[in-house]
Amino acid sequence: MRTVADLPWHGVVVQLILHARRFRCHNSLCTKRIFCERLPSVVPHYARKTVRLITALELIGYAIGGEAGARLARELGLSTSPDTLLRRLRQSSQENIPVTHIIGVDDFAFRRGKGTAHC
Repeated sequence: MRTVADLPWHGVVVQLILHARRFRCHNSLCTKRIFCERLPSVVPHYARKTVRLITALELIGYAIGGEAGARLARELGLSTSPDTLLRRLRQSSQENIPVTHIIGVDDFAFRRGKGTAHC
């Protein structure tokens, strides 16, 4: 059983109790003996909040930040702290960083008014 927080409904705090099935592997060559059912569209692995709640908190964090975001979340019935909002922003930005393949270097000047430096 897992208990996860979800978006509030008409100002009422919603807690989901998920019953995840466990499966046993009878293959003697298998390194994992017990497998647990995953629900990635509802709740991420080891998370205590649903995907919907995490997305809502990220949007609040991106829109107005830590302290103000926590105050807005409290008014909307979401319990969170400013640090949690900022932590979610850091985690989400690490997941979406594109890989850089080409880096361009512009000319620069060591002194104002001069072009590129000559060695």
